[in-house]
Amino acid sequence: MIFLNILISFTQIFFIPGLLYTFFINKFNLFLILSVSVFSNYILILILSLLKIYTKDILLIIISIETLIILFFLIRNKFNLRLKINFNFIDLLNYLILLFIILKLVQIYYPFFGSIFSEGDVIRSWNEWSYNLFGSTYSQEVINYNTFDSEFKKNQSRSYYGQLIPALWSIFYILTENGDVTLFPKLLNFTLCITVLFYLIINFVLKKKID
Repeated sequence: MIFLNILISFTQIFFIPGLLYTFFINKFNLFLILSVSVFSNYILILILSLLKIYTKDILLIIISIETLIILFFLIRNKFNLRLKINFNFIDLLNYLILLFIILKLVQIYYPFFGSIFSEGDVIRSWNEWSYNLFGSTYSQEVINYNTFDSEFKKNQSRSYYGQLIPALWSIFYILTENGDVTLFPKLLNFTLCITVLFYLIINFVLKKKID
């Protein structure tokens, strides 16, 4: 069951809202899907948390509604992708070079995979904020100045950090109802980074090869 919820989390973060948006505007673009999905989840989570209704049931209802609307569009439009791909030696060489670059980058950064929750702000701030979100306690912390810990709290203020990543992490925690599944938020960060490289390849292929 945890694996299913993790799969749903990744799908919601990367695809569902963006895919829904592309159906509404009738324009399919992978980068648009990823971008809209990530940003939409961020806004959605902040709103649900501020309204104190950010729960597993509410999130699953929203995901179910999104999925049903997508299925409606698929059935109505009889959505088909027709690919016509032609290779030549130069293109094949380009693909091999890009693949080699990706493999080398993965090889370089792989040792760091899984280490983001081992120290510093990630544990003391970012991950804690993701818990705050699904606990609907995402209000700005009151800082009592001229006290022993006022400077520490000031430097830990959310205004000094982007909140996108903690918001996305919270989806894993709330759907699995488990705050210890930190492997998957780690994997999310790794995936976000590597997705940029895959997008460059896919965009290259789509622009040159697909009718």
